[in-house]
Order: sequence, then structure tokens, then C-alpha cells
Amino acid sequence: MSGLQGKSVVVTGGGSGIGRAAVEILCDAGAFVTVADVNEEGGRTVLAGRRSECAQFVRTDVSSEDSVKAMVAAAVSRFGRLDGADTHD
Repeated sequence: MSGLQGKSVVVTGGGSGIGRAAVEILCDAGAFVTVADVNEEGGRTVLAGRRSECAQFVRTDVSSEDSVKAMVAAAVSRFGRLDGADTHD
């Protein structure tokens, strides 16, 4: 995937399944990823090893406006901006 180096991306549902795979692909492509999920254990597991260098976990309930605002704020705080999102259930 070209063009992702240094980009800041949120992946909702990033703690498992397709979302987790998206996190892996994005990190491998050089993106910075905010892993957003209600599944704290899964979200933190994604960060194991080298993933903690390119990613952060933020517990997020996408049905809550305040939770989503906090997720965006965390992405901007850690990575300086938010360039895109990849959403998964």
C-alpha cells in the first residue's frame, strides 16, 4: 500500500478479526494507527511487540458521541493529526 507512510488512521473494531488485520497492514505500510474497540483485551493484544511503536489503543464505543470524540482527540494528540478511518464491527 503506497501513500500510507506517516499517515494517522483510526481503525474501529481493531481488536479482532478484519479490524486487527487492517491494523497489521496499516502498520506494515508505515501508518500510525489508533486501534479503537470496546474489547480492551483484544485491543491491547494488538499492540504486543513492535505494534506499540506504530499504534495506540483507545477504548471506544462508537455508539457514543463522547467516546468517538475522545478517540479522535487521542489520535490527534499522539500522532499530530487524523488522516483517515477504517471501520469494522
